Amino acid sequence: MKKLLVVDDEKSLIYSIQDGFEPYKDQFKVLTAPNGLEAVKILESNSVDLVVTDLRMPEMDGFELLAYISSNMPTVPVIVMSAYATPQIEEKLREMGALDILRKPLDFDVLAKCVQDGLNQGVPGGSVTGISVGSFLQLIEIEQKTSLLEMHNENGQKGHFFFKAGVLLDAVCEELRGERAALEMLRWGRVQIRFRNLPKSKIRRKIHMKLMHLLMEASRMKDEGDLPPSMETEQELEQERDSLPVAAPGEDPLLAYEDTFDQPWGGDLGIRGAVRKVAVEEAEEQLAKTAGLYAALKEMAEDIEGVLACGVAGLDGVHLAEYNPAGADTDAFGMKFAMVMRLLEKSVQDLKIGCFEENLVQTEQAWVLTRFLTPRYYLEIAVDRGATLGTVRLVANKYSRQLAQWLS
Repeated sequence: MKKLLVVDDEKSLIYSIQDGFEPYKDQFKVLTAPNGLEAVKILESNSVDLVVTDLRMPEMDGFELLAYISSNMPTVPVIVMSAYATPQIEEKLREMGALDILRKPLDFDVLAKCVQDGLNQGVPGGSVTGISVGSFLQLIEIEQKTSLLEMHNENGQKGHFFFKAGVLLDAVCEELRGERAALEMLRWGRVQIRFRNLPKSKIRRKIHMKLMHLLMEASRMKDEGDLPPSMETEQELEQERDSLPVAAPGEDPLLAYEDTFDQPWGGDLGIRGAVRKVAVEEAEEQLAKTAGLYAALKEMAEDIEGVLACGVAGLDGVHLAEYNPAGADTDAFGMKFAMVMRLLEKSVQDLKIGCFEENLVQTEQAWVLTRFLTPRYYLEIAVDRGATLGTVRLVANKYSRQLAQWLS
């Protein structure tokens, strides 16, 4: 049986994915890991057919995991989850043909299709389906990561890329430096990717071309069999070599650079600046959204007697905001009811009896009301059985519109 490895440090998301894939248990087995270190242990002891991973995790993040897979298991397809990928960035990465990238909160139906496609793409005898250098660099850019990447190709060549806050500052490959070195390495086929310790000294910016332009130019050169742009004269070559800082024996020149990267973000930085600007704007928007949702939930709870917990969650079971005066296990609450909401919505659609609006669960001690606010998010309210259900519904109706506006 095929095996799927899901790597994420959000327990509620892991539980939700496990439950969501329960109907597929006769097709593949779901393995899980909370970080890259645990994922590597699973990969080394199991034959895994597909990996789904988050990028930001403790101990060993998704980038290091991707580098490990690319170097050691390049035939394993990878699906990346990110809260910072815009639709435009997703499309660009898919055009690279090396991986899928899914935005959080996850749409489980989209995830399920990507997983099935990934598991079915295998060909007898195997083919190199690992993440490409270009896709990996784009992920570094998207997540605004500061990294020193070391690349090794099958011919024994070695090179480095240096990123600061997602911006590609420099590259070195043997005697090439800057954009020439980047173009050379982007044309490499199968590579090993390693993370090196960041240099103590800072890096001088030598690359000013946009990353997407570099990728396009490298692709054109690879298709047409061109070599990277070379120095026009031996004098220029000597000047370029002389400009490299003096490195200690065995040290790479890149590690001795100084930093002249002081260009403010307000300038025209093309895709790099746009990506960072979008990411910052999205983060600020998310903070405002969470604060607005929390304030509305707290105000709603104060209008209802006996509220145990209330929140807004996505269909992946992850809460955007919650108000939890009783200290309930909201992670399990969100995950389980996300699965219930998906199943009920599908059942109502199959019965063709209109749109699913609300679900009410009665227990010995509580009422649990859940209703959709948007197609991807729902409101959950747990109240003591002593509460008046009619009041709960009236107040929920009042605040549902306000909560939905924060989600729009």
